[in-house]
Amino acid sequence: MARPGITYNEVSSAIDTLIARGEDPTINRIREELGTGSPNTIHRYLVSWRSSQPVSQRKAPELPPELQAAIVREFERQSADTRSEIERDLISAQKEAATLSKAGEELEEANGVLEDENAELLAYKGRLQALSDERQEEIKNLNSKLDTERKSLEEAHIQVAQGRNKIESLESDKVDLKSRIDQISDEYKLSEKGRIDSDKAAAVAEARLESEVKVSDDLRSQLANMTRKYDELFMKHDELSTESRSIQKENHLVSDKNSSLRRDLKDCENSYATEHEKLQKLESRISELETENKSLKSDNSDAS
Repeated sequence: MARPGITYNEVSSAIDTLIARGEDPTINRIREELGTGSPNTIHRYLVSWRSSQPVSQRKAPELPPELQAAIVREFERQSADTRSEIERDLISAQKEAATLSKAGEELEEANGVLEDENAELLAYKGRLQALSDERQEEIKNLNSKLDTERKSLEEAHIQVAQGRNKIESLESDKVDLKSRIDQISDEYKLSEKGRIDSDKAAAVAEARLESEVKVSDDLRSQLANMTRKYDELFMKHDELSTESRSIQKENHLVSDKNSSLRRDLKDCENSYATEHEKLQKLESRISELETENKSLKSDNSDAS
């Protein structure tokens, strides 16, 4: 986007102020008076202002009309060719200075656009860096969460193994109890005398067996819950692993884009340096032309 510059009216007002103070309106003095402005723009407006000013009429010296006319004719005859050549060179220099001034303005405008684009690229680079940092932090959190889930999964494995061992132990006790009941039944058949005691022992054994069966069923239910929780944790582990891989891939893409932007920014900086060097050369050339212009005006004034 082009930046707003100074206007012709501002330059004209500054010139009037300098003339009122008895100072010659040069580019540097006009720029100091305005406090801003491109030398190329000031030069263009200064040329326009000078071309719009009326040519001052100089009073002829008080000499006899015949002598005055003879001197003027002789002077005009001798200086006609020199004046014409000087005026041609002056017009050519002014045209060249105007062309260089316009080119300088275009370069300054292009330079401003490059600076704006450079600022936008820097801001975009900052946003990408922030996004990259955010993704890194998210990956770190997911990895931490994944480690926690792994620990929970390992604990579930241990609990399942312990439950299985306990069930196996209860199954073994159940077999022993059944064997004991059978033994008591045999003893009951052999000894009627110990029938009552055997019945009591058998009842106690039956109650204990029922209690152990109930405990065994509860443990089976716990084992089923643990197995289901294990399956859920395993599925969650797979989902977290997939999400972590996706975020890592996205982070690689952001890093690649960040590298590309760094290269673009470097190219913009090199382009800016090149255009700045061209602008300095143009300003130096304009200064030389202005010096030559002043010298030509001085010679022209001396000849007049």
